[in-house]
Amino acid sequence: MNKIIFPLKLRMNSPAVGDLQDALRLLLDRGVILANDEGARRELTAVLQRERAAQTYGSGTRKLVSIFQEERQLQTGGAVDEATAEALNVLLRELGMLDPIKTASSTHVVSGAVRREDGLALRDVRVRAVHEADRSEIRLGEDTTDAEGRYTIRYEQLPEVASIHLRVSAIGEDGTPLQTSDLVRDAKPLEVINLTVPLVGKPSAERRIEGRIVLEHGL
Repeated sequence: MNKIIFPLKLRMNSPAVGDLQDALRLLLDRGVILANDEGARRELTAVLQRERAAQTYGSGTRKLVSIFQEERQLQTGGAVDEATAEALNVLLRELGMLDPIKTASSTHVVSGAVRREDGLALRDVRVRAVHEADRSEIRLGEDTTDAEGRYTIRYEQLPEVASIHLRVSAIGEDGTPLQTSDLVRDAKPLEVINLTVPLVGKPSAERRIEGRIVLEHGL
């Protein structure tokens, strides 16, 4: 089975869409998607089969991607973005359908969104990922949030450490952190960390992080 690429979205027609549909069919057959609704799995399998024949990203494919995103607590919408493709590929590797990632040279991804406490997406905010070891930090990478407050940081496994202890921070214009996540020890190949920035004037004791979701590299 081929690796899932991105972006893929409604009305696209290509072999890459066919690869996605093959992966979705496998996940349906294995009960990974809609595990407790056999009727829905059968119905969507029939729709997916018709769309797969034309390699067309139709409404059935979109619905299945959206269900997968909801079940994995990813950004929803029914289109395959980077985080969704990574999550699908992780599952395919776990099911033995893709070659395993070699730990020494593997690429990791941390993604998420930065929002205020009132839900407003924060655009053009710098987000930094670091590895924390003992009393030092190693910078892994940075990204700037898009119009919906989302960021994606790709980084390589550090050759000198056995595992990554990951922390993510949203950085203000003056270089000071607006919000910092909890430390994620032994970070998995895909981590999703959403940061909530407190409103101006809120006591520091009320600062918090919402929605840290870890997609385990293993079922």
